[in-house]
Amino acid sequence: MTSTDLDNLVRINKLKLAPPNRAEFEQLLGLATTLLGTVEDNHTMAIESRFMLAYDAAHSAARAALRAHGYRSDDR
Repeated sequence: MTSTDLDNLVRINKLKLAPPNRAEFEQLLGLATTLLGTVEDNHTMAIESRFMLAYDAAHSAARAALRAHGYRSDDR
């Protein structure tokens, strides 16, 4: 996805412009790391639970990337 694509999403109100926030970026990336660590370390957990944790980790990493580039999303 290019910045033009992201700017188009801003234009149709799917994303918002927001100044990059290092603390929020680090928090979101830390959450993604923690969630993935839980998935990797717990092989006794149901596969569905592991999938949900991995999905949430990917979502947190994606939000971190958006925040690092000055965008914010209110939708999943």
